[in-house]
Amino acid sequence: MMRDRDKISMLTQEVESLKSIGQKYLALQEEQHTLKTQYNEAQKTLEEVGATLSENKLQLAELLEKEAKAQTVEESPTWTHDKDATACTACAKEFSIARRKHHCRRCGHIFCAACSDKTVALAGNTKPVRVCDACYAEVRLT
Repeated sequence: MMRDRDKISMLTQEVESLKSIGQKYLALQEEQHTLKTQYNEAQKTLEEVGATLSENKLQLAELLEKEAKAQTVEESPTWTHDKDATACTACAKEFSIARRKHHCRRCGHIFCAACSDKTVALAGNTKPVRVCDACYAEVRLT
């Protein structure tokens, strides 16, 4: 009978221990559910932020493209017509078959080869372009 009482006492303690573990398990399940809910909400928020970021990037790219086009239009020189130029703008030598006309890609005036033999990289051009000596000096100073 003593053994039975000891065994019952031990089993009662185990039952109490298991009840305690069960309660902890239920508490952990509730915490897990709360954390899953928070995770899903955070995931949705991140997706919304990502979508907004993508939209903003597209808008920024469009604005930058519009600005670049506007600057290119503003910076584009008005070219002197070939028929309007009879002599080099810089040295005033007359154009002929041997002395050809060349437009400066920066200011748009017409020069002989000697007065426009330099090249520089200008915005809107992928390669260096022909410029007159005056524009070359201005570009080099800035």
